[in-house]
Amino acid sequence: MQIEKLPDQVLEDMVKQKLEGESYSQIKAELAKLGFSQKDISEAMNMIDDKVLRAEIEHVSLGRSKQFYRVGLILAVIGLVFTIGNNA
Repeated sequence: MQIEKLPDQVLEDMVKQKLEGESYSQIKAELAKLGFSQKDISEAMNMIDDKVLRAEIEHVSLGRSKQFYRVGLILAVIGLVFTIGNNA
């Protein structure tokens, strides 16, 4: 079996499993059961690791942008309160 034969759905399922907390050794064992060579398993693990890292970075970036939005909203409300307080 060659790594090019690894279906995208299987790759995505393994990425999902890793994001849900499954260890790399369990994923490697699962690939070995599917009949992949050690070289193919290593390549697959690199692909899985890359996708997991990208998903984690995307998740952190999304959380950070939400924080900036909330801080900006709070500062706008505080500014509005001071403006109304000084003009009243």
